[in-house]
Amino acid sequence: MIEEDELKQQIGTKTVVLVDEDDINIEIIKQIISWNRNNRKLKDYEIRFMSDLSEGRKALNDHNKRIALLNYKKVIKYGFSKT
Repeated sequence: MIEEDELKQQIGTKTVVLVDEDDINIEIIKQIISWNRNNRKLKDYEIRFMSDLSEGRKALNDHNKRIALLNYKKVIKYGFSKT
């Protein structure tokens, strides 16, 4: 598992987020939903998708993990950190 400090690496002026698909689980998804209530960085359809995953309406299979990973990378860019 990658440490929080290793998630972001500065390369020039761009921030590259290094996250593995195995890092995505229901707890992280719930933290993202909670964080997004205050910060409002995910679009409506993205947060609805994450909500469906956390409530079990969608399965956490490989395809859905990849989609959740994109949302995870997006919120990390805006300051999300797992607690």
